[in-house]
Amino acid sequence: MEQAIANRSLLDAEYRLTTPSGEVRWVQIRGKAHYRADGTPILITGTSQDITERRAVQSHRALLSRELHHRVQNTLSALQAVVSQTMRRADSLQDAGVTLTARIQAMAAANTLLVSEEFGSVSMHDLVMRSLTPFGVEDADRFRLSGPDLRLPPQLVVAYALALHELATNASKYGALSAATGIVEVAWKIVGEPDRPLLHMIWRETGGPPVVPPNRTSFGTQLIRRVLAAEIGGRVDLDFRSEGVVFTAVAPLADAETDARIRMDVLS
Repeated sequence: MEQAIANRSLLDAEYRLTTPSGEVRWVQIRGKAHYRADGTPILITGTSQDITERRAVQSHRALLSRELHHRVQNTLSALQAVVSQTMRRADSLQDAGVTLTARIQAMAAANTLLVSEEFGSVSMHDLVMRSLTPFGVEDADRFRLSGPDLRLPPQLVVAYALALHELATNASKYGALSAATGIVEVAWKIVGEPDRPLLHMIWRETGGPPVVPPNRTSFGTQLIRRVLAAEIGGRVDLDFRSEGVVFTAVAPLADAETDARIRMDVLS
């Protein structure tokens, strides 16, 4: 207001206030000062408008824009690694094309799920179903799913989608899903302290051909370890038991919940 008076400029300001009832609102004031002939300011006339709803919309759009930028950057980084390693290890261009298509579709399914939820949390059950649909997850005789109805934070969605896709692909080629009697169990739960919750997921194969540990670590295994262990601070274990592969992943949830609270504070 002092600047508007001194510079004879338009007063245009937005600020936050607390009403007598304790409610936080946003207000926009616009006005112009009036002066005596000698230049002494007399008063300011103008308008005061409640813009709380508009500010909430603007904050939400800014949040989505930041989330979109973050997700695109992460997705492009993961895609670059997938393309590079797939081409390096493929026996032919045709094999590389097939593998790349499948992996990109898995990433696309995860991102579609995220976008449909406006970058919010995603149901673990929905993610498992979406990721394993190409492998016949609806067949209850082949897939056994169990776990609470928990919400998965955005930073875990793509990582788990890629892990599930790689596990299912390997199971279809060499493991339980390559045999008529094979069964895949996918179970998840929350473990750890209340203030430091961990998502524990296990993938267990039975009924397939005897498992022989590979001579070298596949890119699929490297990818799983990278996105789950290195990028989100989780840990993974892949056990090539003779009766079937057992994969265990543990990832922290506390940081994601803190991020969610921060976002809500921004919107409020």
